[in-house]
This record gives sequence, C-alpha cells and structure tokens, in this order.
Amino acid sequence: MFEITAKQRLLIFGACFLLVLLFLVILFGEKGFYDYMFLKKQYEEIGKQNLNLEEEGRKTYEIIKRMKTDLDYIEEIARQQLGMVLENEIVYQYQSQEADTESQSKNNGKESDQKK
Repeated sequence: MFEITAKQRLLIFGACFLLVLLFLVILFGEKGFYDYMFLKKQYEEIGKQNLNLEEEGRKTYEIIKRMKTDLDYIEEIARQQLGMVLENEIVYQYQSQEADTESQSKNNGKESDQKK
C-alpha cells in the first residue's frame, strides 16, 4: 500500500508543530484572542462610563439653564444649600433623639463628677 518515509514523517511532524505554534500565538500572543477579549471588555466599560458622563452633563446643563432663568429654583437652592431664609420667616431647629440622649448622658456624667 502506501508507505510513509522518514522524510515525509519529519515533514508532517514539522507541519503539525507549526500549526500548534501558530494556534498558541493566535491565542496568547500580542494582539491575540485574549488581548482582543480584554480590550473588548474595556471598550464596553468605557462606553458605559461615557453614557453616564453624558447623562450627568445633561443634568448639569439643565441645572445651569434653570439657575440662569428660574428665580424660584435659585431661591430653593439657596434655602437648601446655604440655609437662607426670607426676612420675616422664623426657623425652628430640632435636635434628633440621638443628640438628646448623648447630651443627657454627658450631663449625667458631669453631675456625677460634681457630686464626688
């Protein structure tokens, strides 16, 4: 039948070795499959960040636009962020229950120190 000579075997072995080597280079080499997958994942993450930044920019633009034109909005911001009040307004400030209990425990400690 058909016999394979030593030279043909060496040629087949060399071709198989080159194919395996080429496959490994495609997978693990510079700009190979794994690098491609890593870059693709990075690209998608940057795309998401870009969308978030665009949305944040739109919101900031709307705030700036309102601050230039809407006096009621400016007043609302001044009240919230700066604690401003109108001329004839009275402001009541309440302590939280946690602050009350802390101040009471501090006072109790001072009273016990004074008794000694």
